[in-house]
Amino acid sequence: MGFFSKLKQDLSHGGIKLNIQAPATVQEQDASFNAQVIITISGEAAQTINQIKVSLIEDHTEHSNFQAGQQNNSMPNGPILKELSSAIYSEGFTINPGETKTITVQVPLNMGKLASQALPQNGALTAAANVLGKLETVTDAMNNSHYRHYIQAVADVAGIHMSPSARADIQLLKPGQSGTGINVRL
Repeated sequence: MGFFSKLKQDLSHGGIKLNIQAPATVQEQDASFNAQVIITISGEAAQTINQIKVSLIEDHTEHSNFQAGQQNNSMPNGPILKELSSAIYSEGFTINPGETKTITVQVPLNMGKLASQALPQNGALTAAANVLGKLETVTDAMNNSHYRHYIQAVADVAGIHMSPSARADIQLLKPGQSGTGINVRL
């Protein structure tokens, strides 16, 4: 493969395109939620997907006072991105031209609640995990900041240096809030 062919393949992600479907809203106190990643290939050759990472990202701009003693004088420091959680689908597979594959990934949301679901009932560890889950919910509810959240899927494609990705906005609802819908990003 020539230099320009390899460069073209990298820039086009090997013909791989990702779409992500996730709930438009999730409750912060839920243990996890499912996200579907739809992989299609329009290239001329089969591609091997080594893994797909799905992350819940928090995006906000932090403000700080840039002159001491001055009120209402804040300056944005720029966006801050924070990966809140992630899940990796590590079962590699090959996808052929014209083929579409859909995988479902369970993304953790409340680690204390998720841990308590995995432990045997009526044990000391289960009780501790439940307390951690409730504590996490309470501290999250007390946080009055407003953030933008989104789900991002990134595929590790064999031989491709520029990984294809997709993202969809998601709203994290505090206890007592409600919301509906489904996110489809094409």
